[in-house]
Amino acid sequence: MYRRKTWPLLSIWRRYARRKEGAVTVEFALIAGALVLLIVGILELGIIMLINSSLEGSARNAARYGITGQASTISVEERESRIRETAARMLPKFLDTDQLDLHMLNYREFDHIGEAEPFEDANGNGSYDLGETFTDLNGNGTWDEDAGLEGAGESGSIVVYELRYPWSVITPLFGQFFSDGKLDLSARIVVKNEPYDVQDR
Repeated sequence: MYRRKTWPLLSIWRRYARRKEGAVTVEFALIAGALVLLIVGILELGIIMLINSSLEGSARNAARYGITGQASTISVEERESRIRETAARMLPKFLDTDQLDLHMLNYREFDHIGEAEPFEDANGNGSYDLGETFTDLNGNGTWDEDAGLEGAGESGSIVVYELRYPWSVITPLFGQFFSDGKLDLSARIVVKNEPYDVQDR
């Protein structure tokens, strides 16, 4: 009777192909990188949400302190410094508070927020040119593209508090989508200062 000839290497290959030991280890090794990346990404998303929530709380706390004026006891500079300190206290301890940017702009009316000061477009080019008549909404004597003035304002001022924090993205796959691997997180709140007496500061 004729026997089919079997090549030794083929026989060895078939024998090992039928064995299942270690298959799980190999399969895990193939997906482990993607799994770890996914877990890190989920954790980072949670951290980003925590920072965003903290920034919103910081903005509220800063505004709550700022609207009272603290006019009778401290100077304008010290008041704004304390507003910044109040905002920084709400941030998680793992963040560098030196990187927190608090920007305050004050306006006379809510309608002026983010608006340029009106001007008479004498030459019809659609932009303000030196010498053209304008309405000085903020009273600083010059035309401004944004009618707001820097600072926490005075009694009755409308103040916009904007906090920004540059978060360095941990997950490499996500980091490549952002400039310098940083995600700019921000929070914004608009309030009106309480009426208070401005004393000698």
